[in-house]
Amino acid sequence: TSTTGKPKVEVMANRINEINPDCEVVAYNDKFCLEKADKIFCENFDYVVDAIDDINAKITLIKTCKQKQIRIISAMGAGNRKGIPNFVVCDLFKTFNDPFAKKFRKIAKDNLIDDLDVAFSSEIPVKTEGVVGSTSYFPSACGIVISSFVINKIIEL
Repeated sequence: TSTTGKPKVEVMANRINEINPDCEVVAYNDKFCLEKADKIFCENFDYVVDAIDDINAKITLIKTCKQKQIRIISAMGAGNRKGIPNFVVCDLFKTFNDPFAKKFRKIAKDNLIDDLDVAFSSEIPVKTEGVVGSTSYFPSACGIVISSFVINKIIEL
């Protein structure tokens, strides 16, 4: 409850610095769009983690990273799933049972993106009418898988 009402980026930056004070975290509490890309990408990044839900902002971020040759991994859908999370990392075009990834593959292809590391759950989502909801631990589990992937990629460098 100590972080209730605080921006996620602020909470995460503080947590990372508690774990490793030498880690430089650049956190922006703002909606990503093309007009803000130059301000954000004036920094030098080792990796970008994309956890954006808005498809237009997501594709803009990925295209920007690809153009600037910045490594990126994207989170796919976590909604309407139950049970034990089973997120894995693979190329976007090898995902399955993920309605968000299926929709996103077409948009990526239309935007000339032919490869992208993503974290996705192969579990078949529960069908619902209307709103897509996430069980509280699913996005966190996806974040852990992404963190592990990024850390191991950085270690490889």
